[in-house]
Amino acid sequence: MIERHYKPQSRFTHVLIMGELTNDQLRDHVLAYNEEAADRKALLELADCRILEDISTLTAGGCVKSTGLEEHQPRATGGKLAILVRNELQFGMARAYSMAASNYRESVNVFYELDDALAWLSPEESVGEVLSFIHSNLYREDPS
Repeated sequence: MIERHYKPQSRFTHVLIMGELTNDQLRDHVLAYNEEAADRKALLELADCRILEDISTLTAGGCVKSTGLEEHQPRATGGKLAILVRNELQFGMARAYSMAASNYRESVNVFYELDDALAWLSPEESVGEVLSFIHSNLYREDPS
């Protein structure tokens, strides 16, 4: 499952990736993100994979195909993408994504530490504000 959280009055977006991620889910996410963020420019995106559990069916080829869907998208053009991972397997897949995405984005990088990812993204808000926003996405009460 993938959730997109846009910080109000900000270019910062927290993309929370959890559970299982497949090639089809990644493609569907990028397509939905393109449509949803069509009026947003040069986003500072944090793709947060720290609670992602299963990428056993995700392939480097699937990642590369999904990055192609970002070409000419206002959210990606002039923006930055930090991919936050928790293990070597995720790191390798994120590197495949980031290398292909660098054809369509100005800056893409992969990180193990949240602080490093935020320092690199350099959002306009204070780090404390951004951390509070991320925390609210991770630990919000389930409405169901």
